[in-house]
Amino acid sequence: MSILRTWRTRLFSAFAVLALSGGTLIATSSPAAAAEQHCNYNANFNACLTLTYKGFFWYDATVGLDVHMSQQYAQWLVDCPHVVRSTIWGDDGGSNRSRIRDLVLSPGWPGAGPDGYGVEMYTLNINADDLNEDGDDDRDEFYATIQYLDCMTGFWSPEYRTGEFVGDYRS
Repeated sequence: MSILRTWRTRLFSAFAVLALSGGTLIATSSPAAAAEQHCNYNANFNACLTLTYKGFFWYDATVGLDVHMSQQYAQWLVDCPHVVRSTIWGDDGGSNRSRIRDLVLSPGWPGAGPDGYGVEMYTLNINADDLNEDGDDDRDEFYATIQYLDCMTGFWSPEYRTGEFVGDYRS
């Protein structure tokens, strides 16, 4: 009987350890922050908006822009007193767009390299209600724009537009 009891005890203990460790893994594992990116690009530039879901209807956003130009000109732009602006816009088409949030320059940017000029901007803690740009409608459309002041010419660059997010962002 002691052999049978020992066998049962070991089997029960193995199942208990397996169940507890599986429960611990489930309880302690958390999904990686889900990020989604939408880009717009052609032969002259690449502009992307990335939303990172933080949980409980909160997001962080990053906008990146790469403009193809000579490295020398890009370096001149980087060396100037730098003025960049970027905004996330809600848009239902036409010319009626609504400002959702402005972004700030990310540390270490802008940059110049063999492919040209690059800049990154970000904003933290956007609530889904802010991205729900048309109220109760379940189809929200938004994108970001980014521009830099070209200190060599004194004019603003073209307004570079990222790809568009389309979805239901109601909380």
